[in-house]
Amino acid sequence: MHLFTPRNFPGHKEVLRFLRSFAEDSGADRIVRFRHEVVRWGGRRRLAWMCFEAVVVCNSKNTQPKIAEFPGRSTGPGEQLHSHNCQVPEPNIDKIVVIIGNGPSGIDIAKDILHGAKDVHLASRETTKLEIHEDLFKNPPIDYAEVDGRIAFQDGLSIYIDIIIHCTYKYYFPFLKTNGIVNVNDNGVMPLDQYIFPHVLALRVSTVPLKWESEPEPVRLQSRWAAKILSGKLLLPSEDEMTSSIERYYQRIEAVGWPKRHLTCFNWKSLIMRIGLLELGLPPLEKCRLNTYFTSLSLLMTFGEIWRDTWDVEKWMKGEEESDKINCTLEC
Repeated sequence: MHLFTPRNFPGHKEVLRFLRSFAEDSGADRIVRFRHEVVRWGGRRRLAWMCFEAVVVCNSKNTQPKIAEFPGRSTGPGEQLHSHNCQVPEPNIDKIVVIIGNGPSGIDIAKDILHGAKDVHLASRETTKLEIHEDLFKNPPIDYAEVDGRIAFQDGLSIYIDIIIHCTYKYYFPFLKTNGIVNVNDNGVMPLDQYIFPHVLALRVSTVPLKWESEPEPVRLQSRWAAKILSGKLLLPSEDEMTSSIERYYQRIEAVGWPKRHLTCFNWKSLIMRIGLLELGLPPLEKCRLNTYFTSLSLLMTFGEIWRDTWDVEKWMKGEEESDKINCTLEC
């Protein structure tokens, strides 16, 4: 059985149709309340329109815009906006633009405006990511800004700019009143056991997903695990055990020097082992799925937006088939 269709990759409209079909088949479309905003959650029962035994927070981190702060930002320079409000590239024509953040939205906007803008600078704390285009300038974060439109980067370079586009987001739960039990510190949500349950409020409140990257398989496993716990089919560890687990995790990330904003950058292969195999009793993820994911990720990090064009899928599939034959021979 082939891993891909002859065209290999689906388009945006096909993915949207798949998601809608999945929602219909699973019944999710009948229980989702679109255009409803939760404004407050309280730990005690009180008179309300509806009362629930548990709340699962699923708005992740890509819903609330975050504005980078640096000296001089509020008094200049030039125009400032957020990617959340960027619709078309035309306002950037012949302008010198600084994009803050090299996540998906920052990279997409950089590509969209690159050929119309006078210059495009991408400012980010991450310095190891791929080169998107030879005409795109990569810079460290902004150090300060002057009223006359000049900004200085942390490496000492200074330039005059017209527009700053902020392309970063933050975890934001204004409705969740937990009396300080759950905190957002340097864009890291803490304390959570297995990145899902606050140890003191477990079963009443949980968060899925909080993973930094959006990857379907970890979200699927976290969701199934949380659902089984909330339905009583699986049991959580005791509060003391969860507290100890959280403390050990924080000690490990502190030892390696990870910032709090990377608390949810976890290894999803270990999540598959811990939750998928041990907790849910699922069979191991097929080798072809793992290889497909890690091959595509490696190509993405190396070649950027053209990674699909550089992947000789037919040749790769033959290699996978040969590898399976060798493994079968060795096992037999």
